[in-house]
Amino acid sequence: LIMEKWQWISLVLCLFGIFKEFRPSEPFVTEFLIEHKNFTKESIVQQLYPIATYSYLGTLPIVFLITDYLRYKSIIILEGLAFVGVYVLLIWGNGLNNARV
Repeated sequence: LIMEKWQWISLVLCLFGIFKEFRPSEPFVTEFLIEHKNFTKESIVQQLYPIATYSYLGTLPIVFLITDYLRYKSIIILEGLAFVGVYVLLIWGNGLNNARV
């Protein structure tokens, strides 16, 4: 299978997007936070999830603009590191303030 460079880059970007959004642990995050981190369901629904949703919405246009300036490779690396950091804080962090990050 021979591909041109732009086809290869497009394929890699699509695969990255698919694997980035494939998170089999996501349905169990609330249960994990309640049972293992001793959060209440009300604090998760009222304080944690709205911050995650609105911060994602707020940073999306900024990331689009930065991506055009810095190109995709550095943004993909930074995004991967950010996802690892979020899950590290989620698993080993204590308290609502760490979970909000």
